[in-house]
Amino acid sequence: MSSAMEPFSKGTRGPFETLVLRDKHALVELIPARGGIVSRFCVEGREVLYMDEGTLFDVTKNVRGGVPVLFPIAGKLTKDTLQTHLGPRTIAQHGFARKLPWELLPLGDGPSATLRLVPDESALGLFPYDGFDLRVTYALRGDTLAVTTELRHRCTTDLPLHLGFHPYFALPPGSKGSAWVVTDATRAWNNRAGAEEPFAGWAFGEEEVDLHLLDHGVLRPDGQPGTSAVLSAAGRDLVRLDLDPVFATLVVWTLPGRDFVCVEPWTGPADAPNTELAKYLHRRDTFRGRWSVTAL
Repeated sequence: MSSAMEPFSKGTRGPFETLVLRDKHALVELIPARGGIVSRFCVEGREVLYMDEGTLFDVTKNVRGGVPVLFPIAGKLTKDTLQTHLGPRTIAQHGFARKLPWELLPLGDGPSATLRLVPDESALGLFPYDGFDLRVTYALRGDTLAVTTELRHRCTTDLPLHLGFHPYFALPPGSKGSAWVVTDATRAWNNRAGAEEPFAGWAFGEEEVDLHLLDHGVLRPDGQPGTSAVLSAAGRDLVRLDLDPVFATLVVWTLPGRDFVCVEPWTGPADAPNTELAKYLHRRDTFRGRWSVTAL
C-alpha cells in the first residue's frame, strides 16, 4: 500500500480503476473511465464532496456526486438543439464528456494529473468538430484542488465554446437551512421558472434551488483577476471557490432532503450557445481556464 506522502497511487473503486493524488493531509480521487470525474476530495478526514455510489457504479446513469465535467455544453439547450456548421444537433443536458472515458496522460512528479477527453464516433456526430482536444489538469496543493482546463481547437470552422463543472459539496439536510453562498449578484436566471429575476437570497432546504447568477462579482481574496464564492452553513465557512474571469456564470443547485449543495463554475448560463451570449473558439486558438476549491 502506498504511503500518505506519495504524490499519487493507483487503485480501484467498484469496477473502476482510480488515481489518488495525495498532499500532506488531503487526497483527491479521479476515475478516468467514468467521465474523468473527481470522485472524492478528502481533507483531514472530512469528505468535502457528496457521492451517490449507486449512480457512480451504474454506467446507464449520470453520476450524481463528485465533480462532473460539463462539455460541450453546460446546462440545457432550447429543445436540446445546438446549431453547428453542419446543421442542428441534438445534445442532452450537460453534454457527453461526463459519460465518456478520459485518457490519463503521463504523470509528473507532484500530486497532479492531466486527463484528456476521448470522443467516440457518436460524440463527434453530435459535436462535429473533430479537431478539438480537451484536457483537464487536477492539482492538489494542501487544502486546495486546482482545476485547469485547456481546449485546443484545430478545426476549420469556429467551435461553440460552452463548458463548466458541477461540484457537489457535502452538506447534511439539517444544515441546509443555515447554508449560504456569498455573492453580490443582483440578477439570476431561475432555471425552474425559466425566467430571469432579481436575486433575492437563498432558501435552501425548502424546495429545489436552481439559480444561475448572472452578475456574481465577489473579488478574489488573492488579488488575482476573477471572482470568489464561499459556501457556509451553521456559521462555518466550508469551501471557497476561486474562479478565473472566463467562468462568468455561477450556478447554485440543490434538492430538498439531499446531502449536497452544488456551486458550479460555467463559462456562460444555460443555452448560451443559442443566444447573444454565444462564444466561439477560432481555428488554432486555445481556451484556458482555471478554478480551484479550498476546504476551509
